[in-house]
Order: sequence, then structure tokens, then C-alpha cells
Amino acid sequence: MAIIRAGTEEDLDQLVELSRRFLNASPYSAFTTVSEARVRNMLLGVLEFGGLFVAVEDERIVGAIAGQILTQWYDSTPVAAELGWWVEPELRGRPSAIGLLRAFERWGAEKGAAGVVMSDLLVAGEAPAGELFERLGYEVVERSHFKKL
Repeated sequence: MAIIRAGTEEDLDQLVELSRRFLNASPYSAFTTVSEARVRNMLLGVLEFGGLFVAVEDERIVGAIAGQILTQWYDSTPVAAELGWWVEPELRGRPSAIGLLRAFERWGAEKGAAGVVMSDLLVAGEAPAGELFERLGYEVVERSHFKKL
């Protein structure tokens, strides 16, 4: 069973590799590649100003969630906004995925967020986290679309 804990700078190498697996599984892989320097800088910023949690099993990071507190563009309501969430495929449906999400929700509540905003990545044309979100009380309020220019 994975241990859920706050991420640290010592996790960056494993998190860069995790981000590669995330991108390779996503439709974004047709448009871009992972920049190790960019991922490291983003994660350092999250460590300083946001929330980062990892799932560790046998000293290996098998999942992570990163986000920040933002206000909505139309008012000053703070929300915990997910920047990225990934759990290795073999651990999905196990406590690790929900543990990461719950750690992020608790962090958001501690920071004064009124809610949590999560995105749902399409994998092989399906949105596998959608049913999980619904079971945990999330509602679909927006969808995003991408077009390469």
C-alpha cells in the first residue's frame, strides 16, 4: 500500500519521470514533449506556493497531485486548482488515487479554498477519472478543448 505524503525537492527526479508517463498517456503527446527544466521549475514553484503530494510505494513515487490556490476570474472565491494528477495505471482504483485527492482537498480546505477544481484527462478516448469524481461528490462544470495551431 502506498504512503501519501507532501512532496519535496528530493522527489523531483522521480516526478519528472512521472510527468513523462503522464504526457505519453495523454492526447497532448501529439502536440508537445516534456521539458525537464520546465517541469522542475514548475514543481519548485508549487513546492513554494502551492500543494504537492506524492504516493510512495517501496521508495518509488507511483502517483502525485500538484495544485495551487486561485481565485475565480469572476469573483474572489478561492479554489484549490489541480495542475496535474497522475497515478500509475496498475494502482488506479486502489486507495492511492483517492488518498492523493483527499490530501489535496484537505490542503485546499486548510488554505481557505471554497472548493476544488479537478480536470479529467482523456485516455484512449475515455475519461476514466470522471466516475470517480462523481462518486466523490464532484460535478462537471466545464470541459476543455485543445486545437494545435
